[in-house]
Amino acid sequence: MSGGFALVYAFSDFSFDQTVSIPGAGLGTLSGSISREKLLPGGFVAGNFSVALTDSWSVFAGAQFQSVGEYTLTHKASGQQAVLDLSQSIFVAVGVSWSF
Repeated sequence: MSGGFALVYAFSDFSFDQTVSIPGAGLGTLSGSISREKLLPGGFVAGNFSVALTDSWSVFAGAQFQSVGEYTLTHKASGQQAVLDLSQSIFVAVGVSWSF
C-alpha cells in the first residue's frame, strides 16, 4: 500500500469551428482557439501485490487511484469550453517479473 502527493502537468490546445444556420439570415460561423498549461496538485493511493512462482519468476498486479481535479479551458470571446476531468483516474498494472 502507498499514498501521497500527485502533481500533473497539463498542456492543451483547444480549437473549435462552429457553423449556425439562421433562418432568413443565412449562415453564421464562429471559430477560435486557446492554448494553456497548468499544474494540477492532488493525491493518490495505491495497492500492489506480487506472488513468487519460483526463485526467479513472479507475477504482480496493482491499482492506483489518483485525483487532481478538473482542468477547464474557456475561450473568452465565445464562451466555448472544454473540461478534462482528472478527479477519478484509475491506473492498473499487471505483469511478470524475472530476478537474476
